[in-house]
Amino acid sequence: MLFTKMNRFDYDLLRRNKRWQHRIVSHSKSSDRKSERKWVADTYITPEFLTYLRQLQNNLCYYCKYPLITFNRKQHNGLTVERINNEIAHTKKNSKICCHACNCRKLTPARLQNAKISRYLERRRKHGQALITI
Repeated sequence: MLFTKMNRFDYDLLRRNKRWQHRIVSHSKSSDRKSERKWVADTYITPEFLTYLRQLQNNLCYYCKYPLITFNRKQHNGLTVERINNEIAHTKKNSKICCHACNCRKLTPARLQNAKISRYLERRRKHGQALITI
């Protein structure tokens, strides 16, 4: 294997890709503090729990079943943690891993039956971005 000198950008990308769980937990706590959502430390998401969820879901979005990426979580298929009930903090029972696009659209199993959402997922399937069938 040929080793080349890694530039600063590639090094940061590799480092950030390894620590995605820690960044998500940190951002979630910050968001919950800012919105004044209360939580108990034992029930809050942890990096290990997020890794477990990712393995449990086979690195696929909970809603559209598209493969997730961690190095740029703001892309349409970036890995995000969605709160099922938006009144509650990021607890283990209140969190699912989904892509950034589905999280922004606040998809829920009930909303998947909506005609607009069906067209959205159909467009994603057409472009090879979703694997789910309704």
